[in-house]
Amino acid sequence: MNSTTITAIDDVGERAAVVPRPHQHMPSLDGLRGVAIILVVVYHFLASMHAEFTINQKLARWSELGWSGVDLFFVLSGFLITGILYDAKNTPRFFRNFYARRALRIFPLYYTALAVVIAMTPLLMHMKLQGTANPGWISIYATNFVIAAKGAGSFGILDHFWSLAVEEHFYFVWPAIVFLLSRGRLMVVAACACVIAPCLRYAAWDGGASLPVGAYMLTPMRMDSLAAGAFIALMVRGPKGMTGLIKPSLIVAGTALAMFLAMVLVRQTKSSMDPWIGILGLSTLWLFYGATLILALNWTPLKTVMSLPVLRWFGKYSYGMYVWHPIIFMIVFHNDVARGIRHGGGPVQMLATGAVALGLMFAITLASWHLWEKQFLKFKGRFA
Repeated sequence: MNSTTITAIDDVGERAAVVPRPHQHMPSLDGLRGVAIILVVVYHFLASMHAEFTINQKLARWSELGWSGVDLFFVLSGFLITGILYDAKNTPRFFRNFYARRALRIFPLYYTALAVVIAMTPLLMHMKLQGTANPGWISIYATNFVIAAKGAGSFGILDHFWSLAVEEHFYFVWPAIVFLLSRGRLMVVAACACVIAPCLRYAAWDGGASLPVGAYMLTPMRMDSLAAGAFIALMVRGPKGMTGLIKPSLIVAGTALAMFLAMVLVRQTKSSMDPWIGILGLSTLWLFYGATLILALNWTPLKTVMSLPVLRWFGKYSYGMYVWHPIIFMIVFHNDVARGIRHGGGPVQMLATGAVALGLMFAITLASWHLWEKQFLKFKGRFA
């Protein structure tokens, strides 16, 4: 296969744009990443607004689906990381280069946020907020395992680090598998993971009205979204590339979305802790997001939307935004000190509090990127 491009042909006769290989820059995937972080931030933002103020009930209820942005992040990670690994598997210093580049991208912000929260512990205690218990577990990416054992809230305002732990476990295991197996066998492994994960979620269910938190957060239970992205990355490296995938992807995306929304309507909940949504609904989500990923690369209408500068901007800063926004929202919204400062819960206080929360989120995210994270990325070229 050509090492630089894959050409996709629309099933209905429209010639789609030339699609870059996954180790190259793909603007539409930046936009898709932007959609993922917007979903998560809106979900947490409106949940905070709803908890502290009176807002539109329908808006608050439908925003609950924003938790699915994490699943989109997982599918994207599986796709991009597998592409990078597979394309580089016969190059020198395969493992060193991959892990060095991942460390330069992830560790500076991750451990800085952890250090900031630890340093802020006296202030957080004054606000009656839990900073983080057992920072040692966070430092070794065991957050999701501890939450599964002890319950939600085990790490206070850093509970959201559970998804970063899942991704780090994927980075730890998957490179060796890619290095050892052929493309065909890798696709079999990925397909098996997509089947096994919902079975594990079902096995973890105790028959109650909701799933245990471990069924949602433990890495083996969430490997299907990552594996789905990996499967797509390997599939498009086959003889046909992305030729003929637009029409099937439209069908899969529409069917999967319809199935997920049907579960929501039948179960009368959007919670990922609901057994139907948490076991089968997550599988329909990775089907939907996987098909959407293919369409974002090949189908001109979606590719155009996902390449919009505003979505790509959010995608560029998505990691920092994900790390910082729950910390900021907890401090601005959910403590007695903040409530005392705003003196009431009227429309003016609501708008002012929301503006402060979002303003701080954007300001800290941008400062974190330009003053800190970007400085480490300058060294990635040494591990090409």
